[in-house]
Amino acid sequence: MDVELITTKMIRHPFFFVLSFFLLFAGTGATSQTITTQTTSDEREDVIWTGDISEGWDDPLNWNTSTVPGQNSNVTIPESPSGGSFPVIYSSAQAECRDLIIASGSLLRIRGFLTVYGQLVNTDDTALTILSDEAGTGSLIFNSENVVATVQRYLSDGVNHFIGAPVEGATANDLFFNDDPTVYLYRYNESSGDWTTIADLNAPLIPGLGYSVYVSAADGKQNVTANFSGVIESANTQLSGSLLTYTDESPYPGYNLISNPFTSALSWDLGNWQADKVSGCIWLWNGSYSYLFRNAHGMGSLSGGIIPSAQAFMVKATDDNPSLTLSADDRVHSSQNFYKPAGRDDEQYLVMSVQHQEKTDEVWVSFCTDCTDGYDTGWDTEKLFGIREAPQVYLVENDSKFSIDAGPPLEDSETKTFQLNFEAGLPGQHEFILTEVETGEKEGFFVVLKDLLEGTEQLMHLDEAYVFDADTTDDPERFQLEVSKESTGINDVAITEDYLIYSFDRNIVIKPLHPSSGSILMIQIIDLFGRNLEYLEIQEEDRIMLPVRAHNTYVIVRLVTGNTVITKKLFIH
Repeated sequence: MDVELITTKMIRHPFFFVLSFFLLFAGTGATSQTITTQTTSDEREDVIWTGDISEGWDDPLNWNTSTVPGQNSNVTIPESPSGGSFPVIYSSAQAECRDLIIASGSLLRIRGFLTVYGQLVNTDDTALTILSDEAGTGSLIFNSENVVATVQRYLSDGVNHFIGAPVEGATANDLFFNDDPTVYLYRYNESSGDWTTIADLNAPLIPGLGYSVYVSAADGKQNVTANFSGVIESANTQLSGSLLTYTDESPYPGYNLISNPFTSALSWDLGNWQADKVSGCIWLWNGSYSYLFRNAHGMGSLSGGIIPSAQAFMVKATDDNPSLTLSADDRVHSSQNFYKPAGRDDEQYLVMSVQHQEKTDEVWVSFCTDCTDGYDTGWDTEKLFGIREAPQVYLVENDSKFSIDAGPPLEDSETKTFQLNFEAGLPGQHEFILTEVETGEKEGFFVVLKDLLEGTEQLMHLDEAYVFDADTTDDPERFQLEVSKESTGINDVAITEDYLIYSFDRNIVIKPLHPSSGSILMIQIIDLFGRNLEYLEIQEEDRIMLPVRAHNTYVIVRLVTGNTVITKKLFIH
């Protein structure tokens, strides 16, 4: 196998790939389907495959009972079915059974989903195959030990694939293909921050570790399918010692490339994994230009927290001797619906995305009762950059860059300003969009995007865009995001539905949220010692900007209109 490192394929930080990456989601394309199953009961029924009609598992006429197996069925796949056909679980099927015995010399192929609730018996790795192609990969959830199978992995050429070994005993030779096409295999080294070439064809591929595979496209289109044969995993997998490291002297301390060792997807959001000295945040390459991310509390751009079968992903160790246990209880079939974890209703967060052409990036701002203004393990999620040509957005706090920045809940009428850094991958027109807001059961947010380059600001509404031109040479510190909590007092609710009050570049800005009536407003600005900084009566306008003779401190703004009073505490930079 030609394993020379092509240095032109990787630039910047090890997380900045110029090559696109094909993300294989287990069961991609599979949809929920209703099939005929046995009535659920405590009674067990023996069901034998006949194959009299077709290969379809979900055809009742292919079974001796004329019913499709259900969760209480004990299924046998014989060596010589009466109809001559062996079963296939198609990509549209969600199959299940209690026990499953696959006779040596028979064959079960899985392209869709199969759940075995009881015992799975298979001692011939050619008799059970989990299929993979461009449309997706099959998914199997089971609980038995010493089950062998052949697990396929489709690899498109010309792109990097982050994968893991789906069986015990896999080696680099499983990815050799007799050097046709040429394959480049790498392992990420946490201590050096570099990629190490794997040249030995007998080198083991360890379940739970992650690898980068590049299939050469030099001789034309050569997509390939790797076949891994061996024992498949159904128990928890622990990573520690040399498998999960932290090196303080590393240019990127603690970042480890690991993988999902199971034959189904994992849901990170289910949270049964156990971590010690590991942040609990994860990063997956999105398939072409940037990373998807998820924190330990179900927030982030990785939808549902889903990690496909045998998919490699980044985690971050935080100190010496880290350990992480990937739990079998987090296994799922990837097309099932996911819901917010219990307790999310009172959490407060917003999502701001940036878009240029077809490429996007996003940041999350979160407020939680257990969070601080410092770094919160499991909440704050560091920014990993994508390719140079993609737009990059991140929040900066204490000189660190984050995709998720969590802090304590805002007090009534409190405003907090976030430094929102932006880097254009290519020059041209971009859009910032407030794509999601969760404010809890009562409170609301006012979100203002400040463009320091243009000297403008915009009150952001859900799914409303701020359109701007950007160049690759622009100062990254161009934007600020100001978030205000809508007060819940009786008078405050009425007034905050009518006015937005915030600070901007040593000014107090008052904006009516309704057509200006021209009424007279009484405005008073005082410092925290009660000293009067400004008092005036002014006619309401579409936008009132008042300079403030203070900086790096809080002031109190008191606005009176008619019989209603609003008081707001603001920080002046």
